Amino acid sequence: MLDWSTISPALIGLFSGLAFELQSPAFSAEWAGRSKSYTHPAVKTDLILKVRSIQDVGEDETRIVEVDIGGTPTDVPAQIGNRRIILEVRVESQESTDSLWAWQTVERIRTRLRRQSSLDALDALNFAIVRTGAAVSVPTTKDRRSWSVASMDITFAARFQDAEAEAANWIQSVEITSAAKDEADDPVPYTDLVETL
Repeated sequence: MLDWSTISPALIGLFSGLAFELQSPAFSAEWAGRSKSYTHPAVKTDLILKVRSIQDVGEDETRIVEVDIGGTPTDVPAQIGNRRIILEVRVESQESTDSLWAWQTVERIRTRLRRQSSLDALDALNFAIVRTGAAVSVPTTKDRRSWSVASMDITFAARFQDAEAEAANWIQSVEITSAAKDEADDPVPYTDLVETL
């Protein structure tokens, strides 16, 4: 099962690269509502991701899936569910230059999101792009300075799977063996045992 501890860093990595490639130090997006590190010194921009909603699509169902249990492929029941996830992508920039303007960064993300490498990274998470919404301006002032701010919503279709953990506890096969010993506690060969009976 892919859980948020897998999805979160993958989305951070993907959107960081879409916004600003090859920065030193590396540029990193951040999740809204979590402790903020710092504004990148070169691009003077913050990229903030926020999950706005997660909605189920249709009904979850139980399927039999193959999982690896102790090196053996094993069929186990699993819950499969489709979800629609709306992710808000917000760019806050101290700079109003053409290359660092918040609108420019949002549009760079939107365009690069359709690269094959981006689609492959999303596919590895069981995510697919449904639509990218319109970017909207939400300018703000911080420390008596105007920031250019733009935000857009991206809708993803996603599939989640959760296999039954107890399936690893069932017994696949039992092997029964026996051995006979004489008075000296030495093993008696099977042929000798049959002759004495």
